[in-house]
Amino acid sequence: MANPAAAGPLDDWYRLGKRVRWRHFPEVKGTFGQTDQTTVGSGKQVAIFDVGGNRFRLVARISYETQKLYVLRVMTHKEYDKGLWVTQL
Repeated sequence: MANPAAAGPLDDWYRLGKRVRWRHFPEVKGTFGQTDQTTVGSGKQVAIFDVGGNRFRLVARISYETQKLYVLRVMTHKEYDKGLWVTQL
């Protein structure tokens, strides 16, 4: 792992995320309050999760129909703020 400090928070996020069944974004927000939604360069909607007390960002595509969550990118807050990920995804 490129950033070992992310291991514990990402594991916590994963364990909680795999137990829930979301039907729409407000339910995601109900589970992970510090979550935003945006459209990336490909035109797809993604969810941006705050992980590890605002130290990391996890960008994921959520398929509510199939109940699948695709992790697209995990970044430090500094990498996230650069914004390159928006056009790359």
